[in-house]
Amino acid sequence: MDYVARLCGDFLHITAKTLLLGRIVSARSGTGFSFQTQALYLLVFLARYLDVFTTFVSYYNTVVKLFYIATSLATVAYMWFVCRDTWEEAEKRTPNVGALLFASLAMAVAWNYQFTLLEVAWSFSIVLESVAIFPQLVVSSFAVTDPYVLAYLATLGSYRFLYIVNWVVRWRTQNYIDPIAFTFGAIQELVYLGALYAWLKRRQVRVSTFLLRGV
Repeated sequence: MDYVARLCGDFLHITAKTLLLGRIVSARSGTGFSFQTQALYLLVFLARYLDVFTTFVSYYNTVVKLFYIATSLATVAYMWFVCRDTWEEAEKRTPNVGALLFASLAMAVAWNYQFTLLEVAWSFSIVLESVAIFPQLVVSSFAVTDPYVLAYLATLGSYRFLYIVNWVVRWRTQNYIDPIAFTFGAIQELVYLGALYAWLKRRQVRVSTFLLRGV
């Protein structure tokens, strides 16, 4: 059960990355997507997978790691060099990500399993991933949300939920849990749930306003 949940989570994560890159390339536009979030995700994967060329786990593991790095790099490069004018104005309304980077690094230095470059970088990536979506949520909060953006956010939230299921099952069946991954994975899922609640409330207000105008 735990491996099924994880594989399904990987599939949804891959789907989210593919959906995002396919959308911005086909539309030649990054409208609705946050460049800062994508840049943070690129940093997340680079920090997490420093061991991709030094430690072999399986072909699947290696291919998935390289896929995340490659698609994140392609997304950031395309948004910056090809369609920068389509997202730059919206990005000005997002908070500076410097605070997120500093807080994530400080937490990684304070909480890791071994004070080495690879372990601190891994912890940093786990912490940073839990908050990297914030600029995207800010962009989505004041813009008309594209269905592709909603699908992207939904697949990301579902991927993280299935990973949490995987961790819970491993804890129950193998008496094993990774406290760092679980803590910040749960925080990440709570962020998605909070964003979903806020979006549903906005939809409710819009529907109510529309109905009142029709009376």
